[in-house]
Amino acid sequence: MVVVSCSIESAKNFVAESAARTARATYGVPFDASARAFAFTVRDESSDSPLAVLMMTIAGGVAALDELVVETTAPAGVVDALLGRFEETASYHNCHKACALVKLDGAAAASLARAGYRVTAIRRRHYFQTDFVNVVKWLQ
Repeated sequence: MVVVSCSIESAKNFVAESAARTARATYGVPFDASARAFAFTVRDESSDSPLAVLMMTIAGGVAALDELVVETTAPAGVVDALLGRFEETASYHNCHKACALVKLDGAAAASLARAGYRVTAIRRRHYFQTDFVNVVKWLQ
């Protein structure tokens, strides 16, 4: 046995094919295990500069909020609008839940809590010695 490097694309293909075989054996139906990435931005009407960006991934019926970056000059409601689009996209792709990993006491955690997300785990000193939380929301 030997361990060697491989391309990310090759590894992703192997994982997707394996997940599809497992799902077919478990549930008796074909399953699309490929991850899909999406990105949304909010722009000021007077310029092309983004005020906020949300990046997400959907895989296996779960929507993951990967990045949510908001400029300090962004108007109120930008985060709520992006979270709404995040959940719409998740629902459109038949996701049963949405999740995120955010700073424990950050603005994103507060916004997600207002939107109905619940803490499932606290990760002490996770990135840069800062506490983070996993949050989840079950979708209809």
